[in-house]
Amino acid sequence: MSRRVLLAAVMHEANSFARRFAPLDHFRRQGVFLGDEIPARFGPTRTEMAGFLEAARAQGWRIETPIAVPTAPEGPVARDAYAFFRDRLAEGARRAMPLDGVLLALHGSMVAEGEDDGDGGLAQAVRDAVGPDVPISLTLDPHSNVSDRLAGAVNAITAYRTHPHTDHKETGLRAAETLTAMRTMSLERNTELLPLPRPRQAGKLGKTEKRDIAAARWRRGAQGGPQPGGAGTRIGGEFRLARRHVAPELAEGRLDRMRLRQVP
Repeated sequence: MSRRVLLAAVMHEANSFARRFAPLDHFRRQGVFLGDEIPARFGPTRTEMAGFLEAARAQGWRIETPIAVPTAPEGPVARDAYAFFRDRLAEGARRAMPLDGVLLALHGSMVAEGEDDGDGGLAQAVRDAVGPDVPISLTLDPHSNVSDRLAGAVNAITAYRTHPHTDHKETGLRAAETLTAMRTMSLERNTELLPLPRPRQAGKLGKTEKRDIAAARWRRGAQGGPQPGGAGTRIGGEFRLARRHVAPELAEGRLDRMRLRQVP
């Protein structure tokens, strides 16, 4: 019997110093896509949603697509817009139950009116809707703000591995691969946020040096092929690894490979 998987994306990079909140009309001008219009709109793109859709076709999944909102940098999200995104996600997940899994794309830098942890609030809304046993595989920008609430609401996190970011679709495919692994392997619940070393003098590096460093790190982290669990890195800031429902021996092996070398 084919699996039933929810695919969704709500992406916003907030500038908390902006003088005004981003209203729902701002996002509608950028594009707010609902339901059946999502596969046709995102299938031909290079987005995370395109990766989700490609994986769903390959696996023969039955999909539910409640909402997809592309990245739209602006001020913090207005209260009514944030409520619309959160409620659409939660209601879509509740209506889609029973689900075998969720693929969710967030940016990781959403701030909303009255909600500093916008992404954590969205992920928690999905978790509350599907319950504790449905695996959620999440994609993020690598310089995202991973709160305890965000990490605790999902089962795996993967982030872009290029700088500038050109692997959105590949990141979506990796998240789907992780979701499949979580459904087919016996995994133990294990949620943890681990701070790892930050590179020295990263703020003084140019784009080319940052890109090369990021590529070298991810090549090192990819040794051994895909495994359950996930990680995201940021240049010039703290690296945090979120793990949940991860076989301990696999998680520790991945963590050893993901430790970042100090930059001279």
